[in-house]
Amino acid sequence: PFDASNLHGLVLKIIRGVYPPISANFSPNLKNLVTLLLTKKPQSRPSINQVLTMPVLTTRIATFLDDNTRKDEFSHTILHGIKTPLAECSFDKKPPP
Repeated sequence: PFDASNLHGLVLKIIRGVYPPISANFSPNLKNLVTLLLTKKPQSRPSINQVLTMPVLTTRIATFLDDNTRKDEFSHTILHGIKTPLAECSFDKKPPP
C-alpha cells in the first residue's frame, strides 16, 4: 500500500503509517490482517504464530497442504525457539461463512 517516487518519500509514508484503504476486492478478514500487520506500534502487531493461526490463513493453508504435509511443515520451530501449536491446529477445508 506504500507508493512513492523516491526512497525518501517511501520511508516517510511508512514511518507515518498513512496508507490508502485496502481495496474492497479483498475480504474483510484479509483487510483486517493487513491493518494489523501495518500497525505502527510493534508491540501491538500480531506475532507470526498468531498470524498463522488466523482463519484467513488457515483456510488458505488447508487449500494447498494436505494434513500430513501441514503437520510436517508446522511441527518444527518457526521463530526464535518457540514451539508452535500449528501442527495440531484445526484447519478447515471450507472458508468461514
